[in-house]
Amino acid sequence: MNLLTTHNRRRLQPGDVEFILQALASTAEERLALLRLLADPAEADFILDHPRLCEAVLSCANVVALSPEFFFYVVVRHLTRESGIDDIALADYLAGLLATYTRAHHTRRSALPASPDPVLHATDLIEAAERASPYERFFVFVDGGNRLLLLTGIFPGRVRHREARSGAPGLAFYEQMAMSAFQSAYNHPLCAEFRLRDVYRTLLEFFAPTRRVLNRLGEEFLVLGS
Repeated sequence: MNLLTTHNRRRLQPGDVEFILQALASTAEERLALLRLLADPAEADFILDHPRLCEAVLSCANVVALSPEFFFYVVVRHLTRESGIDDIALADYLAGLLATYTRAHHTRRSALPASPDPVLHATDLIEAAERASPYERFFVFVDGGNRLLLLTGIFPGRVRHREARSGAPGLAFYEQMAMSAFQSAYNHPLCAEFRLRDVYRTLLEFFAPTRRVLNRLGEEFLVLGS
């Protein structure tokens, strides 16, 4: 599997850069200054946090022209900060997760397909971890945590529907499963090697508000496909 990193916001595409310039620069001199600033990672982070840029992204009529990493990072960063979670790495990780899922399902970049597999039983995760080698186990936990975070964050309606229809486990159960998976990933030696301990620590500390941020993202800013 391709392991998510916390450098997704660094992968600005030419269309993203042009969008930033159009949103924030009024003159040729300002465009040149912005281009220089975007070449510096710390300054680029500051620019991506600009309120006017978020407003431009949210009002953009053609978000398909934007890379999913850029679109999701700007929106998720805005929502997490509003929720009191001022952590760039976490917003970046979530943007990468959403962008990866979007691409994997060949959907429009302004939308997400209906849902990942809604039936992820605790036994599935446990059995997969038991079958895996010690090295592979880390990736099993990460994949399980990511899938469950998407399920509870972007597609909670699917969980509620199954719960009401057949008495299946509710959001609290899947949220606990996700936290357990990320905790196991956090405790694995590979977590430090891949430099993911800080982001998983933050995610575990703020899992419930993070899930609610994704709930809001799905409800207010995304078109969910079928």
